[in-house]
Amino acid sequence: MSLLPAGEVRQALIETLPAAASQFGDNPIDPRFLYVPQAHTRALDPNNMVVVGMRGAGKTLWWQCLKSPEHRRILAQSLKDLHLDELVLVDAGFGEGLEPERRPDANILQDLVESGFAPRDIWWVVVLSLVAGFPADVAEGTWKARCRWMVGHREETSRRIAEADGILSRERHKHLVLFDALDTTASTRPVRQALLSGLLQVMLECRATRAIRIKVFVRPDMLDAASLAFPDSSKVIQEKVDLSWPSTDLFGLLWQYLGNNDRVGEAFRRTCQDLCLGLPLWPPWSLLEGSFRMSLVGEDIQQQMFKEIAGKWMGKDARRGFPYTWLPGHLSDAYGKVSPRSFLASLRAAALDSEQRYPAWPVALHYESIKRGVQEASRIRRREVTEDQIWVDLLMSPLEGMNLPLDREVLFSVWTERKVLQILQAEADAGHQVPLHLSQGAWGLLDDLNALGICERTSGDRVNMPDVFRVAWGIGRKGGVKPVARN
Repeated sequence: MSLLPAGEVRQALIETLPAAASQFGDNPIDPRFLYVPQAHTRALDPNNMVVVGMRGAGKTLWWQCLKSPEHRRILAQSLKDLHLDELVLVDAGFGEGLEPERRPDANILQDLVESGFAPRDIWWVVVLSLVAGFPADVAEGTWKARCRWMVGHREETSRRIAEADGILSRERHKHLVLFDALDTTASTRPVRQALLSGLLQVMLECRATRAIRIKVFVRPDMLDAASLAFPDSSKVIQEKVDLSWPSTDLFGLLWQYLGNNDRVGEAFRRTCQDLCLGLPLWPPWSLLEGSFRMSLVGEDIQQQMFKEIAGKWMGKDARRGFPYTWLPGHLSDAYGKVSPRSFLASLRAAALDSEQRYPAWPVALHYESIKRGVQEASRIRRREVTEDQIWVDLLMSPLEGMNLPLDREVLFSVWTERKVLQILQAEADAGHQVPLHLSQGAWGLLDDLNALGICERTSGDRVNMPDVFRVAWGIGRKGGVKPVARN
C-alpha cells in the first residue's frame, strides 16, 4: 500500500504534466516546475556557445528561460557561479514567434540567400541590429538594405561592434544573443545548412569580444552536417555542450512537478522527507522564489519514491522488472538517451490509462498502463523523427508486422522489394531531403538509421531497434512492449 493517495497522485500527474508532448520546451514553463539537471548548467553558461540536444531535450526550454527576466532571475539565484545576473541584455536572433522587424524570419532569410548575400554576413547583420544598431536611415529600411549597408561599410560595422562591446565591458555587463529552431531557417536543406554554417562562423568570430556572446541551440544531426563547411569547425565539435538526461534527472524532473502540485505537493514532499530521514541531505526540500526544490538524491531513494507511485514490479513478480529501471530503459534510443518530453508524456498517458482501466489500483500507475505509456511515447518519437528526417518513414514503414532482431540481409531485401533506393534517389534529384549516406546504398541507409539512434547492430549481422522507435512502426519483439498498429 502506497503512503500516497493513489487517485490523487493519478490526477496530479494528469493535471500537472504537459497535456501535449510539444509543450515541453515550446512555451514558457511555469517557474514552479523549472528543473535544471546538473549537466545543463554548462549549457546555460553564456560562455558556452553551442548547445546540442535531441528533439524534446530542452533546447527551446532554455532558449525561453534565458529570454525571460523572471526565469533568468530564478536561474541566477540557484546557479550563482554562472553570473546570469550580469546578463542585463538578452535578445533572440532567431526562433519561433519573433517579430520580423528586429529578426528576419525564414522567408526573409531564404530571400536574402537567394539574393546573393553570404550567410555569414546575414547573421552579422542580425547581431549588429541587436547589439549595436544601424544608422537611423538604414535601421528603418528592409533587411536587404541593412545587408547592403553592412557589406559596403565593414569598417564601421567593426567599429560599432567594438564600441558596444566596450560599453558593456566597462559596466561589467554582457549581451547574450540566442538562436533556436534553426531547422526552420529555410525551406530547403542546402540553404539551412549554409545558414547554420554561417552562424557558427559568426559565433566563433564573436568570441573575440569581451561582453557580447552568442548561444546556438541545435540538433546534433544538423551540427554534424554543417560543421564540415568552414575552417576551425573542429572547435565547434570540441566545445559543444550536450543536453543529456540521465535517469536521476528524469525522475528529478518528475519530483519537481509533483512536489509543486497544488493537489498532492504537500503529501509528496512529506513522503520524500520520511524516506530521506536521517540522510546528510536533510531536509530534502528547500523553498526558492516560491517553488519547492529538491536536493539531488541517490538512486536508491529515487527508486523508493517511484515505488510509491508505480508499485514494486512491472508485473505480478520481479521477473518482469522494476518500474524505476524499466521505464527509462524502454524509452531509450540506441545510444541510451531518453527525451524528457517522451518521459513526461509516457507518465501522463499511463496515469490516464490507469484512471480509465484500473481506478481501484492501490498505487497511481498500473504496470500495464506504464507499458501503454511507452506506446504513446513511441508515437511521439515517430512523429518527431519523421518531421526532422522525412525519409525515415520510407525505410521503417515496410517493416510493420515483422519481428526483431532482423537479419540484415532480410532488411536489405525488403528495401530492395519496395524500391527504396530508387525512390530516395528521385527525391535527391528533386532537391528534397534524403539520407546523408544514400550514395552508399543499403549499407549507407542503415548507417544513417544507426546515427539517429533508431537501429543498432547486434552480433551475427542482425539489426535491432529500441522499443521507443519500433513500437510505433508496428514492429514486434518477443517479450517486448506490444507494437501499435500503423495510423
